[in-house]
Amino acid sequence: MECEWIEAGFFVISDGKSREGGKRLLPEHIVTVSTCIAESYPDRWALPWAETTPDQLRNIRESLALDDCELADLRSWVGQAMDDGHFGWPNEFFSLRAAREFGIRFLGAAQRSRIVGMSLAMDVAAAFLREEAPQERHDGSGVWTVLKRGVPLAQGGSLLGFDVLGAEYGGWFHTFCCNGLEQEFNEKLGITFNEYGLIDDYSRAVTACEYTNRDDVGAEPVAWYPFRVDDRPVKEAG
Repeated sequence: MECEWIEAGFFVISDGKSREGGKRLLPEHIVTVSTCIAESYPDRWALPWAETTPDQLRNIRESLALDDCELADLRSWVGQAMDDGHFGWPNEFFSLRAAREFGIRFLGAAQRSRIVGMSLAMDVAAAFLREEAPQERHDGSGVWTVLKRGVPLAQGGSLLGFDVLGAEYGGWFHTFCCNGLEQEFNEKLGITFNEYGLIDDYSRAVTACEYTNRDDVGAEPVAWYPFRVDDRPVKEAG
Protein backbone atom coordinates (compact mmCIF):
# COMPACT_ATOMS: atom_id res chain seq x y z
CA MET A 1 0.00 0.00 0.00
CA GLU A 2 1.62 3.24 -1.18
CA CYS A 3 1.20 6.14 1.26
CA GLU A 4 2.36 9.66 1.76
CA TRP A 5 3.56 9.79 5.34
CA ILE A 6 3.33 12.81 7.64
CA GLU A 7 5.76 13.13 10.53
CA ALA A 8 4.25 12.86 14.01
CA GLY A 9 7.44 13.56 15.97
CA PHE A 10 10.25 11.74 17.73
CA PHE A 11 10.38 9.79 20.98
CA VAL A 12 13.29 8.56 23.06
CA ILE A 13 12.25 5.25 24.61
CA SER A 14 13.53 2.05 26.12
CA ASP A 15 12.16 -1.17 24.65
CA GLY A 16 9.32 -2.52 26.77
CA LYS A 17 8.78 -6.07 28.00
CA SER A 18 5.85 -8.02 26.64
CA ARG A 19 3.50 -9.87 28.95
CA GLU A 20 4.30 -13.43 29.93
CA GLY A 21 1.93 -16.32 29.85
CA GLY A 22 -0.27 -17.90 27.21
CA LYS A 23 0.85 -18.45 23.65
CA ARG A 24 4.03 -16.46 22.98
CA LEU A 25 3.23 -14.30 19.96
CA LEU A 26 5.43 -11.32 20.76
CA PRO A 27 9.18 -11.13 21.38
CA GLU A 28 10.40 -10.54 24.91
CA HIS A 29 11.15 -6.89 24.18
CA ILE A 30 8.93 -4.71 22.03
CA VAL A 31 9.21 -1.25 20.51
CA THR A 32 6.35 1.11 21.34
CA VAL A 33 5.80 4.68 22.52
CA SER A 34 3.05 3.50 24.86
CA THR A 35 4.19 4.15 28.41
CA CYS A 36 1.90 1.32 29.51
CA ILE A 37 4.70 -0.90 28.19
CA ALA A 38 7.86 1.12 27.63
CA GLU A 39 9.77 3.90 29.38
CA SER A 40 9.82 7.26 27.64
CA TYR A 41 12.54 9.84 28.21
CA PRO A 42 11.71 12.38 29.36
CA ASP A 43 8.13 12.16 30.59
CA ARG A 44 5.98 14.46 32.70
CA TRP A 45 8.32 13.88 35.69
CA ALA A 46 10.92 16.01 33.88
CA LEU A 47 8.73 19.10 33.60
CA PRO A 48 9.74 21.62 36.27
CA TRP A 49 6.11 22.52 37.09
CA ALA A 50 4.78 18.93 37.15
CA GLU A 51 3.85 17.42 40.51
CA THR A 52 6.34 14.60 41.06
CA THR A 53 7.06 12.94 44.39
CA PRO A 54 10.61 12.81 45.77
CA ASP A 55 10.50 9.02 45.55
CA GLN A 56 9.63 9.15 41.85
CA LEU A 57 12.45 11.57 41.14
CA ARG A 58 14.89 9.48 43.14
CA ASN A 59 13.94 6.35 41.20
CA ILE A 60 14.37 8.17 37.89
CA ARG A 61 17.70 9.65 38.97
CA GLU A 62 19.02 6.26 40.08
CA SER A 63 17.83 4.49 36.93
CA LEU A 64 19.67 7.04 34.76
CA ALA A 65 22.74 7.17 37.04
CA LEU A 66 22.37 10.94 37.48
CA ASP A 67 23.20 12.95 40.57
CA ASP A 68 20.88 15.63 41.92
CA CYS A 69 22.55 18.42 39.93
CA GLU A 70 22.41 16.42 36.70
CA LEU A 71 18.70 15.64 37.19
CA ALA A 72 18.02 19.31 37.85
CA ASP A 73 19.94 20.12 34.66
CA LEU A 74 17.80 17.61 32.75
CA ARG A 75 14.56 19.17 33.99
CA SER A 76 15.83 22.65 33.19
CA TRP A 77 16.77 21.48 29.67
CA VAL A 78 13.26 20.10 29.10
CA GLY A 79 11.58 23.29 30.32
CA GLN A 80 13.74 25.39 28.01
CA ALA A 81 13.10 23.02 25.09
CA MET A 82 9.34 23.46 25.59
CA ASP A 83 9.73 27.23 25.71
CA ASP A 84 11.81 27.14 22.52
CA GLY A 85 9.34 24.91 20.63
CA HIS A 86 11.56 21.82 20.50
CA PHE A 87 9.56 19.60 22.88
CA GLY A 88 5.84 18.98 23.37
CA TRP A 89 3.54 17.61 26.05
CA PRO A 90 3.95 15.09 27.45
CA ASN A 91 7.05 13.35 26.06
CA GLU A 92 7.73 14.25 22.43
CA PHE A 93 10.54 15.92 20.55
CA PHE A 94 9.67 18.08 17.57
CA SER A 95 12.99 17.43 15.81
CA LEU A 96 15.46 14.59 15.53
CA ARG A 97 18.25 16.97 16.50
CA ALA A 98 16.60 17.76 19.84
CA ALA A 99 15.98 14.07 20.55
CA ARG A 100 19.61 13.28 19.79
CA GLU A 101 20.92 16.09 21.97
CA PHE A 102 18.81 14.95 24.90
CA GLY A 103 19.77 11.30 24.51
CA ILE A 104 23.49 11.94 24.22
CA ARG A 105 23.50 14.38 27.13
CA PHE A 106 21.38 12.54 29.68
CA LEU A 107 20.76 8.88 28.79
CA GLY A 108 24.17 7.26 28.86
CA ALA A 109 22.98 4.77 31.49
CA ALA A 110 19.52 4.02 30.03
CA GLN A 111 19.07 0.38 29.04
CA ARG A 112 17.93 -0.55 25.52
CA SER A 113 17.20 3.09 24.66
CA ARG A 114 16.51 4.23 21.10
CA ILE A 115 15.02 7.11 19.13
CA VAL A 116 11.93 6.36 17.08
CA GLY A 117 10.22 8.59 14.57
CA MET A 118 6.45 8.25 14.33
CA SER A 119 4.31 9.09 11.32
CA LEU A 120 0.80 8.65 9.96
CA ALA A 121 -0.51 8.22 6.44
CA MET A 122 -1.88 11.50 5.15
CA ASP A 123 -5.56 10.50 5.38
CA VAL A 124 -5.10 9.12 8.91
CA ALA A 125 -3.19 12.25 9.94
CA ALA A 126 -6.15 14.37 8.83
CA ALA A 127 -8.50 12.20 10.92
CA PHE A 128 -6.18 12.43 13.93
CA LEU A 129 -6.10 16.23 13.68
CA ARG A 130 -9.91 16.32 13.67
CA GLU A 131 -10.51 13.75 16.39
CA GLU A 132 -7.70 14.78 18.75
CA ALA A 133 -8.02 18.57 18.36
CA PRO A 134 -7.43 20.40 21.65
CA GLN A 135 -10.36 21.65 23.62
CA GLU A 136 -10.94 25.38 23.95
CA ARG A 137 -8.16 27.24 25.79
CA HIS A 138 -5.88 24.18 25.70
CA ASP A 139 -2.79 23.51 23.63
CA GLY A 140 -2.59 20.43 21.43
CA SER A 141 -0.52 17.42 22.39
CA GLY A 142 2.96 17.04 20.95
CA VAL A 143 1.80 14.60 18.27
CA TRP A 144 -1.11 16.83 17.26
CA THR A 145 1.19 19.87 17.05
CA VAL A 146 3.73 18.10 14.83
CA LEU A 147 1.07 16.59 12.56
CA LYS A 148 -0.51 20.01 12.11
CA ARG A 149 2.73 21.18 10.45
CA GLY A 150 2.15 18.64 7.66
CA VAL A 151 5.84 17.80 7.19
CA PRO A 152 6.47 14.77 4.91
CA LEU A 153 8.45 11.90 6.41
CA ALA A 154 12.18 12.56 6.01
CA GLN A 155 14.55 9.93 4.71
CA GLY A 156 17.24 8.44 6.89
CA GLY A 157 15.28 6.15 9.18
CA SER A 158 14.90 2.40 9.22
CA LEU A 159 11.33 1.09 9.14
CA LEU A 160 10.65 -1.15 12.13
CA GLY A 161 6.96 -1.79 11.45
CA PHE A 162 3.52 -0.49 12.38
CA ASP A 163 1.93 -0.09 15.79
CA VAL A 164 -1.78 0.14 16.60
CA LEU A 165 -2.01 2.95 19.15
CA GLY A 166 -4.96 4.38 21.06
CA ALA A 167 -4.74 8.11 21.76
CA GLU A 168 -5.72 9.33 25.22
CA TYR A 169 -6.70 12.98 25.34
CA GLY A 170 -3.61 14.83 26.55
CA GLY A 171 -1.04 12.96 24.50
CA TRP A 172 -0.49 9.53 26.01
CA PHE A 173 -0.93 6.30 24.05
CA HIS A 174 -2.10 2.77 24.66
CA THR A 175 -0.89 -0.02 22.39
CA PHE A 176 -2.72 -3.13 21.29
CA CYS A 177 -0.60 -5.42 23.43
CA CYS A 178 -1.28 -3.54 26.68
CA ASN A 179 -4.89 -4.47 25.91
CA GLY A 180 -3.85 -8.08 25.30
CA LEU A 181 -5.09 -8.05 21.68
CA GLU A 182 -2.16 -9.82 20.06
CA GLN A 183 -3.88 -13.20 20.32
CA GLU A 184 -7.11 -11.89 18.75
CA PHE A 185 -5.12 -10.20 15.99
CA ASN A 186 -3.40 -13.49 15.28
CA GLU A 187 -6.39 -15.82 15.51
CA LYS A 188 -9.09 -13.65 13.94
CA LEU A 189 -7.08 -11.51 11.51
CA GLY A 190 -4.12 -13.77 10.71
CA ILE A 191 -1.62 -11.15 11.88
CA THR A 192 1.88 -12.07 13.02
CA PHE A 193 4.47 -9.84 14.66
CA ASN A 194 8.06 -9.12 13.80
CA GLU A 195 11.17 -9.06 16.01
CA TYR A 196 10.14 -5.65 17.39
CA GLY A 197 6.61 -6.72 18.31
CA LEU A 198 5.22 -4.66 15.41
CA ILE A 199 3.18 -5.48 12.29
CA ASP A 200 5.19 -5.63 9.07
CA ASP A 201 2.41 -4.89 6.59
CA TYR A 202 0.59 -1.54 6.72
CA SER A 203 -2.66 -2.86 5.25
CA ARG A 204 -2.81 -5.45 8.04
CA ALA A 205 -2.14 -2.72 10.61
CA VAL A 206 -5.09 -0.78 9.17
CA THR A 207 -7.28 -3.88 9.46
CA ALA A 208 -6.11 -4.38 13.05
CA CYS A 209 -6.89 -0.76 13.82
CA GLU A 210 -10.41 -1.03 12.40
CA TYR A 211 -10.94 -4.15 14.50
CA THR A 212 -9.66 -2.46 17.67
CA ASN A 213 -12.01 0.48 17.17
CA ARG A 214 -15.05 -1.81 17.29
CA ASP A 215 -17.14 -1.42 20.44
CA ASP A 216 -17.48 -5.18 20.91
CA VAL A 217 -13.71 -5.74 21.13
CA GLY A 218 -13.47 -4.09 24.53
CA ALA A 219 -10.23 -2.17 24.01
CA GLU A 220 -9.55 1.14 25.74
CA PRO A 221 -12.45 3.46 24.75
CA VAL A 222 -10.30 5.83 22.70
CA ALA A 223 -9.67 6.30 18.98
CA TRP A 224 -7.04 3.90 17.61
CA TYR A 225 -4.63 4.71 14.77
CA PRO A 226 -2.06 2.76 12.69
CA PHE A 227 1.30 4.48 13.25
CA ARG A 228 4.45 3.90 11.25
CA VAL A 229 7.54 3.42 13.47
CA ASP A 230 11.03 4.21 12.16
CA ASP A 231 14.27 3.71 14.04
CA ARG A 232 16.45 6.81 13.97
CA PRO A 233 20.18 6.64 14.76
CA VAL A 234 21.18 8.36 17.98
CA LYS A 235 24.23 9.90 16.31
CA GLU A 236 24.15 11.70 12.99
CA ALA A 237 25.82 9.81 10.16
CA GLY A 238 29.25 11.11 9.17
